[in-house]
Amino acid sequence: WASTNLISLGQVATEEKSNEITAIPKLLEMLDIKGAIVSIDAMGCQKAIARQIVSQDADYILALKENQPELHTSVKDYFETAKTANFRSVPATYHEQTDVGHGRVEVRRYWLVNDISTLPKTQNWSGLQSVAMIESERHQGSHTTGGKVTAYKVVFRERAVESSDWNNEGTALSPELTLTGQPQGKELEYGVVAMNKAGEGEMSNTVIATL
Repeated sequence: WASTNLISLGQVATEEKSNEITAIPKLLEMLDIKGAIVSIDAMGCQKAIARQIVSQDADYILALKENQPELHTSVKDYFETAKTANFRSVPATYHEQTDVGHGRVEVRRYWLVNDISTLPKTQNWSGLQSVAMIESERHQGSHTTGGKVTAYKVVFRERAVESSDWNNEGTALSPELTLTGQPQGKELEYGVVAMNKAGEGEMSNTVIATL
């Protein structure tokens, strides 16, 4: 509700030589987060912050980067090994999303794993139950000449079929489009074409997606 309505629930000023790590706990104390899911970027990925969120009866999603080198390395190696084996020995929840807008196609792939028993020292992270990996691909499109882009056309074709014609998936006027209900079990190639009153531009670099 707050995000939809662009409402800030609170703010804390940091000292001149301080940073978000000291401000986040103070902000959490100000908020009633019971039953909520608190998401914070990598700056807030700290054991003490995770412990505080759990103590306030909330859950968390924390971005993990190199500022936590030990956990980052172990999680990275874990997912690289699992992905190489196509997650055959690691049960994972998978989701893929394709977004089209501003002359580009972006594909995001998500893997979520609940079995973290083989990861070292996860017990030091209060309430940690799952780890996830996000893989993102972005392909920039070409704009047409002759004025401002007014729409984007999304096209796709099946890779396994020789001489497959491009199919028109739809037109984004906003220009934001999320594709849903795509054919499953097929390797598809997507492209985006910028359009305006002068006509259509060249197709963007295509992106391959196996659904």
